[in-house]
Amino acid sequence: MKPEDLKDTLDEALLVSNVPDKNRPKLLSDTVSCYISHELSEYLKDKDMKLKKTKLVTNYVK
Repeated sequence: MKPEDLKDTLDEALLVSNVPDKNRPKLLSDTVSCYISHELSEYLKDKDMKLKKTKLVTNYVK
């Protein structure tokens, strides 16, 4: 996925959800922020959005 693809998706989601600027959602990621492109990092900064690292949790049914 290219940064432009994610930016387009986020722009559409923000438009449809009509979220106020002061309540921008956090993006959850199970990867470290070093994997985020500079272009995407700048986009998130411009949109006042943050990236939050989470632990990857999987539930296995036994």
